[in-house]
Amino acid sequence: MTALGLKRGWTPFPNALIDLHMAKLTDTEWRVLVVVVRQTLGWQHHRSGRRRAIDRISQKQMKRRTGRESAAISGAIESLTQKGLVVVSDRSGKVIHSAPERRRLKQTLTFCLAPWIHSFSTETTAFDSLRNSKSEYNKRYLDKRKNKQRRIEPDNAIIK
Repeated sequence: MTALGLKRGWTPFPNALIDLHMAKLTDTEWRVLVVVVRQTLGWQHHRSGRRRAIDRISQKQMKRRTGRESAAISGAIESLTQKGLVVVSDRSGKVIHSAPERRRLKQTLTFCLAPWIHSFSTETTAFDSLRNSKSEYNKRYLDKRKNKQRRIEPDNAIIK
């Protein structure tokens, strides 16, 4: 513990969330997303070194950690799921797609970052088999790499 009463350590944060999405998210959406990142990637198994891919987060925890009210949090979760940044499921692992479904469950929900976000991590996650190589970020990244590998010769011939 430090003088401020905080635990030492750090949380790896996917660059794609900052580079592609931060400017497009509302304040509450960003706060909810940060809580999901902290509750998943922010925890590391002491022996294997692997990060969590998924975690249960209650509405009460979300309220305390974000400083927002339930209605705002629910709206942010709905928006984040529609944007494909967060996946919400019930205890059995069934993905919950809509706010009415989440309200009906009346249980602590399970949150994880969308599988495509994990494809940029150097660590193996539970979502390795679900990686989406056709995501917007992947396309941009691969196009940039391809262009960097090309070299234009003085006679305008492109050499790979």
